Order: sequence, then structure tokens, then C-alpha cells
Amino acid sequence: MKTNLFISFLFFQGLFGPAVYAQQNLMGIIRNQDKQAVPLASISIKHTYDGTTSDSSGYFSFKTNQKTPFWIIISAMGFHPDSIYMDKGYRIDTLHIELKERLTALNTVSISAGSFVSGVHHQGIALSPIEIATIAGASADIFGAMRTLPGAGVSFGETGLSVRGGSPGETKMFIDGLLVKNPFNNQVPDISARGRFSVFQFKNIAFSTGGYSAQYGQALSSALSQETQDLPEKTYTRITALSLGGEAEQYIRHNNTALILTGNYYNLATSNHYLNPQQTNWSKDPEQGTLGFQFIQKIAEKDIFKIYLDHSIAKAGIQNYFDYRSNTLGDMDMDNRNTYLNSTYAGWMNNHWKWNAGFSYQLKQDEISLPAGLATRSDRFLQGRALATYLLGNVSAIRFGGEFFYSDQSEALNDSSRNYQDRLAAAFIEADVFLTRKLVFRAGLRGEHSQYLEEQKIAPRIMLAYKTGSVSQIAFNYGRYFQNPADEYLLRQALGFQQSENYTLNYEYLAEGYTFRSELYYKNYDALVKDFGSYLDNSGNGFARGLDLFWRDKKTFQNIEYRISYSFLDTKRNYQDFPYSAMPTFASKHTLNFLYRQYFEKLNSQIFTTYTFASGRSYLNPNNLTFLGDKGPDYHNFSLGANYFTNFWKQFTVVFINIDNLLGINQVYGYRFDQENNNRYTVLPAAKRSILFGFVVSIGDRTFKQD
Repeated sequence: MKTNLFISFLFFQGLFGPAVYAQQNLMGIIRNQDKQAVPLASISIKHTYDGTTSDSSGYFSFKTNQKTPFWIIISAMGFHPDSIYMDKGYRIDTLHIELKERLTALNTVSISAGSFVSGVHHQGIALSPIEIATIAGASADIFGAMRTLPGAGVSFGETGLSVRGGSPGETKMFIDGLLVKNPFNNQVPDISARGRFSVFQFKNIAFSTGGYSAQYGQALSSALSQETQDLPEKTYTRITALSLGGEAEQYIRHNNTALILTGNYYNLATSNHYLNPQQTNWSKDPEQGTLGFQFIQKIAEKDIFKIYLDHSIAKAGIQNYFDYRSNTLGDMDMDNRNTYLNSTYAGWMNNHWKWNAGFSYQLKQDEISLPAGLATRSDRFLQGRALATYLLGNVSAIRFGGEFFYSDQSEALNDSSRNYQDRLAAAFIEADVFLTRKLVFRAGLRGEHSQYLEEQKIAPRIMLAYKTGSVSQIAFNYGRYFQNPADEYLLRQALGFQQSENYTLNYEYLAEGYTFRSELYYKNYDALVKDFGSYLDNSGNGFARGLDLFWRDKKTFQNIEYRISYSFLDTKRNYQDFPYSAMPTFASKHTLNFLYRQYFEKLNSQIFTTYTFASGRSYLNPNNLTFLGDKGPDYHNFSLGANYFTNFWKQFTVVFINIDNLLGINQVYGYRFDQENNNRYTVLPAAKRSILFGFVVSIGDRTFKQD
């Protein structure tokens, strides 16, 4: 029996022994280019089932009966696959394998110096439309929300965005790449106007505080670039009832086509008289109505065509307005009409070539009754734009294109009138080159020629960013920017381009739930307009330098988010009618914003608060020999908002309230003096406290498709 067992053992050993003894162990370590471990990498021998995956330290080990030569295949998510050829002379030992990461938006350095973006397709500091709409004190206004970001100044009655020492007129709005010349309706002196466009009309909002792409021009300080929505997901109706009016939106989706109809009407009479007592003497409470139309057509898989039309009418009037033209005091009544048409087409020729084309037409008409008489203004603006993008690999790209602007501006007072026309052509080219996944270089060049100014300029722009860690990067940005002087000057005489140069050094830390950003900047202004009364020239200049800090925490506390932004600004200008360089009246040396948001799950509700501080600004005191040597009081504002989520008639409903300056702090924007310089008048907000409440209800889901 033992003999038979022994013979059987020898038989099986002879049959399988060579294979058993030829079995060998393969082991190694997988790392990336930074010598960091790559876990869960797949390692296998080609055309076999032999293989394994790497552990958390990048180590792997498995046995195989395969004889050399053979191929070892290595792959891991986010990395380029690799392979090793094992020939007969290859000594099998511990393998050290280095995988190269794919260049994607998730693991590469990003181009975000000086910019704040919203939308899931962007990196950087993102603010979603709902976040913008629920910033306490901003009242769902895009411009009001942007003022809570570092670099942007608090509005002391100015309309628009003052960014890093730039006047509000130096920040421009763009929709789908096209310049919006008049994003506001009536602009009452010393009262900040809301933007005309709703935040929910846009899928992405990018606010550039420290330099912007060569694709855009005609803005000395900043660009607020927005992309309109694509096809809505479904057919539905949204109705908003407010304490000062109402809105209605109808979304109609049919396969690859969508139609969006919008309308609103606001009348502040009831709100001003009963809810928000006014510090402004209105002769006619502000009133506004808007009708909007948007058509969206998806063509092929990636091409999309859009048309957007918006027409609005606004009226307002104030008492005891001092007319500096006639040196008289009286009422001012304003009637404003605004028409905006935008049409764009975006498509792909193949996997590498993308192109965009757009056209816009804008018409703004003002009729203003002044103590000096009847003033009228008409502003027609046309723009055509074309852009081509060539994709180099996964993330690098080169863009080039051109645009044409036509402006026709006129104004009249009684029997006197004046006007000017300008044709401006621009061409640009820009490249984003990812040298490695850690290092990116952007270089751009923009050229502009104005027929009316009889001048052409070249604007270079560069940016270099380096990824210092998995969640951090540093960047340097330089750009030169040109802008036509304001219409009020060009109506008097032709001038030259105004110029600014911008230098920014940026550090950004972007981890899950945490964001930190710090930026140092320096801006140099040249060729600003100087007003000598009888004539104008471009001899003005100035500078701005400072530090911006931003911190956001969405992780430390459950259902709580807070963010803090701080800006330090040192700036002086010698422009307009300034006798020498001084800090302009729209600039605050210190600005602080603290925002807090908390969601209560059991109550289906949310609260959000904002505290804003800005140091006092200079104002002109004719009795002080130092020009703009007086400072007004510091600005403090604590605002509160709340949302309650419920169902009304089985439809999703949000009930909300927003209180600006909850504590009723006495805010002073500055002071003015009469002609004799004896009496000082205080410039105040329209209301000490502002309360807005209402509800939004979304009705139905009647999406239909062809059978």
C-alpha cells in the first residue's frame, strides 16, 4: 500500500512538478510622478488571468506560472496606462513603476487667479445661483452678491461694481461673451440700482477681480461674465410674489427645443410708504415692468442655438434735486426704456475644433425732466463676435477670434443736442498650455482699433500658475487693459483710450469643504480723463495696491457654512477735475464681509446672515484746503434672511424674508455742500432699513416627448 502511494506521488510530481517549481512571485510598488503611492492600481499579465491590485501603500504581489517573455499591464483611474516587457534575460525582482497622471480638471493646476466662478463645471471659489440669491442684504441682485467678495467695494449709493480701486464704470458685464453696455435701468443719483437680469437665467457666473481673459475688452478693472442656461430639464411654471411686485416664468421643453417666457412688475409705492420708510423724497416711487423671451435649440449632439430678448420700462422721480447745470433746485422725473437682444451659436466641427458666434443689439432711451428743462438720451449699441477654440490634448487649448462694436450715443437738453458714433474692431488670441499637470501658462494678446478715437492699442496678458500640493497652488497674473472714456466725455470731444496695468500674486487652498485665498495686487492707471472745464485730455493717472483674503468653511459644522472676506486698499487718482492725486470718493481702505448660513432639517428652513464693514470714505469739503481731506463715518450693516420650504397646493414652495440693515444702523454715504458752501447735506441710503418678503412656487411637470 505504501509502495503504491509512493508511486502515485512520483507520478503526479512528474506530471505537475515542473509547473509548480516554475511558479514565481511578482512584486513591486506603484507610484506617481511625485513618488506618492497609487492605490487600487490594476496589475496583470497580458492575455492571462494572473494579476492583482495595489494596496494603500502602492505595493502589489502575486504568483504566476507564466514563463518569460510576457507583458505586465498596469492601469489606474486618473493615470495613463503603462506596460513592462519581461524577456528571458530580465531578472524578476521588486518592480518600481511610475505612472503618469492624466491631465484633467480634477488633478491639474487651474486658471483661477483673481477670479470667482459659479457652476459645477468650474474650479475655484464657486457660488451657485441659489447661494447668490440667498445672500442676506443682496436681495437676489447679482451685483449686490458680488460686493460681498474680496476686491469689490461696498456701494455707497454708486451703481455698478467698484473693484480694487476702479470706478464702477470700469467693471463690465458680459452675457455669453457679448458686452452688456447697459445692465441697469433708471439710475437715480446717490441710490444704487439693481441689475436688470435675474441670477437664475445663468448657469455660470465668473467675476474677475485681478485680470481677465484676452477674449474680453473695454473694461479697465473687472469683468463679470455670465453664461445663459441651456435646455431646461422639464416644462414647468414658476411664480414669485413679492412685497413690491411679482414675477412669472414659463418654461416649455419639447425634445431638443425650449421656450422660456418671463415677465415681472415692481412698484415700490406700497413698500416705501408702509413697509420701508424712505429717507429719499420721491416725487414718483420707482416702478418697473419687464417682458422676456428666450428660445433654445439643440442641434446635433453638442451644437446649441439661443435667442434672448428682454424689454423693460422703468419710471421714478425725486424731489428737491439740485441741478448743477442750471444751479437750480427742483424735481427730477425719469422715464427709461431698455431693449436687449442676444443671439449665439456654439458648435463643434470635430473633437478638436469648437466655435462660437454671437450678435447683440441694445437700445436704451431716457427721458428726464430736470429743473433746467427736458433732457433726452439715446444709446444704440451693436456687437458681432466670433471665436474658435482648438483643443490640444485633454486640457490645453488655443483660442482666437474677433469682434466688432458699433456705438451711437446722443443726448439733448431743450434745444441743444450732441452725439457721436464709434466703430471699434478687436482681434484676440490666447493659449492655455499645461506644461505639466502642476504648471500651466496662459498667454494672450488683444488688439483694438477705434474709428472715433483714431487710435489702436495692443494689450498683452499672461498668467503662470503652479500647483504646490494636491489642494493648493500659487499664480502670477499680468495684464494690460484699455477702455473708451465714458460717453459723457466722448459727447464733448474725441479722446484716447484709458489704460490700466494689473499685477496679481495669488495663493489658493482648495480642499473638500474648505477654501482659502490670498491675493496681493498692484494696478497702475494711465491716460485717464482730465476735465479742465473748457477742454478734456488724457493726462490723468493713478494707482491701486492692496491685499484680498477669503476663507470659506462648509465642513466643520453640520449644515452650517460661513465665509469671511477682507480687503485692504490703498489708492489715489489724479483724474476728472481733481487738482492733484487723492483717494477717490468710491474707495474704502478697509472692507470686511462675514456671511453665515445654516439649514435646519427638522424645520425645513434656512437662515442666512451678512455683516458688512467698510471704513469711511473721503468727501469734498470746499472749506477744507486739503482736497478730499475729510472722511465720512464707517459703514456697518447687519442683514438677515430666512427661507421656509413647504408645499402649496401640492407644489414645491419657498417662503422667504430678507431684511437689509436689521439693526437700523444710521448709515451715512457722505456729505454735500450748497453753492455758498455754508450748508452741509447728508447723503443717506434710500431707506434706513429694507424689508423684502414673498414666496416662490413651482407648478407642474408637464414635460412631453414625441412618441
